[in-house]
Amino acid sequence: FVTADEAAALIALSEPLYHRSSTARATGDDKRTSFSATLPSSNSDVAAVRRRIARYSGYPEANLEPLQTVRYRGGEFYRPHHDFYNACETWYRGNRHFTFLIYLSDVAAGGDTNFPRLNITVPPTPLAALVFDNCLRNGEPDERTLHEGIEPSGGAVKYAINGWMRSRPISSL
Repeated sequence: FVTADEAAALIALSEPLYHRSSTARATGDDKRTSFSATLPSSNSDVAAVRRRIARYSGYPEANLEPLQTVRYRGGEFYRPHHDFYNACETWYRGNRHFTFLIYLSDVAAGGDTNFPRLNITVPPTPLAALVFDNCLRNGEPDERTLHEGIEPSGGAVKYAINGWMRSRPISSL
C-alpha cells in the first residue's frame, strides 16, 4: 500500500511528533500504551497516502481524518476496542466507516492485530494495509470489528499508520 521510501520518510517525519497515545475518552490510559503522531497533510508523502486511501475506499478525501502514525515498542499495546463511535456520538458527525492500518515496518516478533470476535489474527506485513469496514451495510456499527494491537516482542518495534475514513466530511465535524 506504501513504498519502502514512503514508509521510511513517514517514520522519520513522525519521530519528533510522538506523544502518549490516547483513546476517544481518555489520554494516556492503561488500555492503550503506544505512542502516536498526527501527520501534517501538507507533507507530500502524507498527501499521497491520503489520496490512495480515498481512491481505495471510494470516499472523498475530505472524509478522511488526519493520518496518525503509531509506534509500539516491547510491552506497549492497545487492548480490545472498536474504531467506530456509538450512535449518540456520531448521529450528526458521521461514523468511522473504514479503518486503514498501514504497516510501515518489519516486526520480527509479535505486533499482530487480533480480532477476538472473528477469531482472526493478522500479522503485520511491511508496506501492506489491513482494511476493514467498521459498519454494517445499514450504517450501524459492526460489533465484530472489536480488535487489539498486540505488543511486539523480542526487542521489535512496530510502526503503522491509522487512517479512519468517515461517512461525512471532516470539515462538517
